[in-house]
Amino acid sequence: MCKKEELYLKLELIGFRVTNNGKNIVKSEVDIEKTLVEALYHIDSDGRLLSLMLSWMKIHGAHVIADKFFKEYSDSKEYLGESPWFSAICAYMYSLKDHRFKKGVAKLKKAHFFGNRDQSSLIKLKGAVDFFKNIGVLVPNSALRLRDQDVLSVEELVKINHQYRNRYIFGANWRAEIITSIQNGAHNPNQVAKLLGIARSRVGIVFKEYMQVREFI
Repeated sequence: MCKKEELYLKLELIGFRVTNNGKNIVKSEVDIEKTLVEALYHIDSDGRLLSLMLSWMKIHGAHVIADKFFKEYSDSKEYLGESPWFSAICAYMYSLKDHRFKKGVAKLKKAHFFGNRDQSSLIKLKGAVDFFKNIGVLVPNSALRLRDQDVLSVEELVKINHQYRNRYIFGANWRAEIITSIQNGAHNPNQVAKLLGIARSRVGIVFKEYMQVREFI
């Protein structure tokens, strides 16, 4: 698991305002879904990260590739274990009517308190967040602070993040990811497939079509 400072830099590069309020962000490439999954494993040790995650997903969640988010989490849990926040984030997106995340919503076998500490008294006083409580993740209502200004706008993020910009143009799908890989220097379908961890059959047609028109893009 990456260090907090490294995670914050990555989060900044996908549009979180976590270190310098979005000023002087260096144009660089980090993977959106990988970074979001890394953040899941820091939520319980970082009180504000959950609110930031939800604020980001509210604004930018439509441009997350849900299947890739599931894949990155599946890969991560093999060595980091399960995170209750994967299902929690999916539950939040499903509450926003984004049905792509429905299959990621699963009720926990054992209730999980936000911050890994029993907050029963506070929840009794303030209540718990409904869409989390329904899956067994217990978060006091007072713990959330969702604010649009805590993340970059779509217009701002398009300017600094190449991967996100391609999704805005081509859609939140593997086609956009294949094109991003080609633009980042991948030379053939096999290389793209290996980089993305997907079958070559999903790459071939898109690679051919892009190469035919790339001089016009």
